[in-house]
Amino acid sequence: MLASLTPIFLLIGIPFAFLFAIVIGISQLIPFIGATLGIGLVTILLLLQNWWLATQLAFFSFLMQQVKDNLLAPKLLGNFTGLNPIWIFVAILVGFEIAGLLGTLVAIPIAGTIKGTFDALQKG
Repeated sequence: MLASLTPIFLLIGIPFAFLFAIVIGISQLIPFIGATLGIGLVTILLLLQNWWLATQLAFFSFLMQQVKDNLLAPKLLGNFTGLNPIWIFVAILVGFEIAGLLGTLVAIPIAGTIKGTFDALQKG
């Protein structure tokens, strides 16, 4: 997020662009609510100075977050686990329905283990 937001913030003329991108990037490390908290905090800080820039910051930050969470992350996880990105989404949804927050955290490793087991059984 830091690398993708910094040029965008500089392009639209946001003051302290690198600092704001760092805050949003570090907040991404907090699972589930970190991105929203970071973007919200930076937007509120900028809202005190210029509402139009704050609106642009919020828009581009949420856009980049959605691209990262819905396009990049499933593709990277698919490459690491060997699962199709659709099955990653299904595993996360099923994990959430079965065990809530804990289920979402362990869904992908469990799905990868199941896929690995089936692959081994097919070969053997």
